[in-house]
Amino acid sequence: MPAVTATAAAIFAIFMIPVPLLVDGRERNGRTARLVPAPARPASSNTSIFFHDGARYGFPHGMVVHGAMAMRMATPVLGPKHGESFDLGSLGARYLLTGAASGGRVSVLEHWVPPRTLAAPLHRHSREDEYSFVLSGRMGAQLGDRTLEAGPGDFVFKPRGEWHTFWNPGEEECRLLELISPAGFEEMFREIAGDPEAMAGEAAEALDAKYGLEVSYESIARFCSEHRLEFPA
Repeated sequence: MPAVTATAAAIFAIFMIPVPLLVDGRERNGRTARLVPAPARPASSNTSIFFHDGARYGFPHGMVVHGAMAMRMATPVLGPKHGESFDLGSLGARYLLTGAASGGRVSVLEHWVPPRTLAAPLHRHSREDEYSFVLSGRMGAQLGDRTLEAGPGDFVFKPRGEWHTFWNPGEEECRLLELISPAGFEEMFREIAGDPEAMAGEAAEALDAKYGLEVSYESIARFCSEHRLEFPA
């Protein structure tokens, strides 16, 4: 199994997403999601996705999540150009799996970060762990006192309580899957998109407190200077 798809399988196993397994065309109950090879698809298509209640399940490279959640949907496949998404300037966010769909256990988003851009100020979470799976491009990250760079197929752990941030150090867009466990923090992106002023002054402090974040806004200038980055206002 290719490294990328093996990692995808491990991700679903970690979070124990309960969907039945489809074996030889027959549905069999199981408590852990299984990833199985997708049927042959045109050469121009490299993504197979299943949806449930507006949440997106699946990974690229010909892997599909089969199960009752997918099968209950009238339209079980949604292409890569569809789905709720927001462009926040320093990063984009597309909702793949929400806490409402996973029972609050995990949320999954697709992020994209423009070239040579800092995605967020240095911050830490008090309620959730985050995991980044790099799909394309390069991801730079500060994790505690460690500075690292990750590429396609790398899986980056960002545990709660640890100061961290990430950026795109390259000249091409960086795309990644972001897993948040437990879910809830993903709703902050909706709030920011709905009110850009929410990230300024007292409004920003109130939003940070609402989601259990500590944020070092003064770190923006330092990271931009050290890594030759921009941070869109």
